[in-house]
Amino acid sequence: MRPLLQLLGVPIAALLVSMTALTPVAPARAEDTDHQFVVYVSNEEDRFVDYGWGFLDEFKNSWQNTQYYWGECRFLGNQRLSFVDSADLAYVAGHGNASYIVMGSGEGCNLTDKAWGSYADPSRQGDLEYIVFHSCKVLQMDSDWRSRWRHYESTKTQKRPFSGLHAAMGFRTNHYNGAGAGRWAADEFAENLEDGYSVRYSWYEAAEDARWLAGWKDNKPAVFYLRPHKYETKNGHNSTDYKYGDANYLLDAYYME
Repeated sequence: MRPLLQLLGVPIAALLVSMTALTPVAPARAEDTDHQFVVYVSNEEDRFVDYGWGFLDEFKNSWQNTQYYWGECRFLGNQRLSFVDSADLAYVAGHGNASYIVMGSGEGCNLTDKAWGSYADPSRQGDLEYIVFHSCKVLQMDSDWRSRWRHYESTKTQKRPFSGLHAAMGFRTNHYNGAGAGRWAADEFAENLEDGYSVRYSWYEAAEDARWLAGWKDNKPAVFYLRPHKYETKNGHNSTDYKYGDANYLLDAYYME
């Protein structure tokens, strides 16, 4: 990444707000009519800023960007209604592992006990439909991957990410930036969304297309999605949400072998 990318003469690093003293915004209402996205990046490496900015800089002309912050686990957890669940799409960049991401300064965040979307709690105020984890292995596909992301009868009283969420995107393998694969994928993902491709395909194609910049090392994309949202474009984000017990609560995966 170029040292301190500039936006209208202001260092990009200065735009990444430290959230320590920030007063949380008002919680969202489920299925509102806005089109908003948030970006959270780890402060551990400059390339994570580059990934987040690559997406934001392109997509801000289509949807409203409401947050662009250094990542903290609370944004995905107990303060989600003021952060990740206040928007329709979230783009998160940092080091990762299976259902786990480092949000910043070594703060690890276990995703198996997080819930996002309009069924995340009885208030039904969550708004998130799509989330991207631009990091290694967050969408790792072992024999237990579904149990980490969706509810079953034995876990219906616990938290799981797919609680109204439509799709989660990322990589099932390690991710190497190489000669700029991360920024390329982030920018192309935004362009694909703007061109009207499905959210699922937009991520897969962008990540696949960028692999040559990393020497074809790993960087194998994956998308977890509920079956009714398979062909959904960004304009379908207000379509019906689903929860455990619904006939259409069926979690599928679209991934590179």
